[in-house]
Amino acid sequence: MFKKLLIPILIAFLSVSVAAPAFAAAKKTVVTKPFEKIFYYVPGVGPYATLQMYGTQIPILAPQVYQVDANGNLTGGVSAITTAITVANKTKVMPLVFQQNFDPTVMHTLLSNYATENTFADELVSEAVSKGYIGWQFDFEHVMATDRDAYSGLVELVASKLHAKGLILSVAVVARTSDNPSDLPAGSWDNWAGVFDYARIGKAADFISLMAYDQPASTGSVASLPWIKKTVAYAEKHIPKSKISLGIPTYGWEWNTDTNTMVKSVSNDLVNELVVNKKYDKMGYDGAAQSAWITYTDTTGATPIHYKIWYQDVRSFKVGLALAKSQKLRGISVWVVGMEDPAIWSVLK
Repeated sequence: MFKKLLIPILIAFLSVSVAAPAFAAAKKTVVTKPFEKIFYYVPGVGPYATLQMYGTQIPILAPQVYQVDANGNLTGGVSAITTAITVANKTKVMPLVFQQNFDPTVMHTLLSNYATENTFADELVSEAVSKGYIGWQFDFEHVMATDRDAYSGLVELVASKLHAKGLILSVAVVARTSDNPSDLPAGSWDNWAGVFDYARIGKAADFISLMAYDQPASTGSVASLPWIKKTVAYAEKHIPKSKISLGIPTYGWEWNTDTNTMVKSVSNDLVNELVVNKKYDKMGYDGAAQSAWITYTDTTGATPIHYKIWYQDVRSFKVGLALAKSQKLRGISVWVVGMEDPAIWSVLK
């Protein structure tokens, strides 16, 4: 009798045991973070007009309006009129902070005093909380490579204090393709690109905006596609893809082709003006660089001067956007509102 009862009990037990793993292995829902779009903003008439017109398409605005001095004192702020637009559009605000006048000595002094760093960090927390910012982005440039470890330490300090209040810290880094100083123009490593320890600051910060523009030693494009790809490949070796925001430029470079020198940065407005008024000589698109160009001649002086503008139009923008998505990066960081080809806003819709 005992054996007859035991067999059905064992069969029932084994049935439950076999079924349990199948039930436990039910498919889990994977939550995918949305592709993040950040737009940099430098106050001015043109940028403000763009913000008014396309502000609803800007999820995160990063105004370059705050700076810190050698004593850790934070100054600046987002204007009331800009704040009104961001509030109306429910745009998140993450201001940039840079050292006073981008002076390397200011940054060196700040990084040499831990008490001053703490003061600065506390000010960032207080200002973000009081103004409703989601956090900050460090935009410290022209910092000496000898301050590399000290700068990484500042990132770690500020990140910890911001995280404690539910705020974020991102860092804009100069794009490079290796850790070899000789791969850059003379002096660029020492006071431009060498200060950024990708791995260390990438670990501490919430994300990194890779400034994949102002291509070193370029004789044409602000950012050619082959170079951009190399910068992304290098960054991915040190920073998780989920923390990389690809910097996309909206501006161009004007070159004096008589002297082969870069004259200035220009917006798409200048290109449009040349085209509308038919003041250009030739125009085209470089498929290898994925950058547009236009030439014109200035005849206002005694001697004609020949210029060539390499600029980023909607075609260049699409290429950068597609690269960021295909590489499964966090998103894009667009520099800068007001200089862009208006056609990019249709793409972003």
